[in-house]
Amino acid sequence: MALFNVTHQPSGRTLHIRAACRTCARRIAVEHIAPTGPTAPWRDPEQTRVDFVGSGDGPSGVLTDSQTERT
Repeated sequence: MALFNVTHQPSGRTLHIRAACRTCARRIAVEHIAPTGPTAPWRDPEQTRVDFVGSGDGPSGVLTDSQTERT
């Protein structure tokens, strides 16, 4: 399965996601953000980038979130 970085450009927050496609990666990002904040910016291709970074085995989902890694 493909690995993507989904980045909210205004804030710089990046989610590292395993998903089948770019659209799936954006959907997973929105689902991850939904409990904690507004999802509209993450749905907007003008405000977010989805970059393919490789492939790997495992189930789809958020692998890391740059916001939760900060101390």
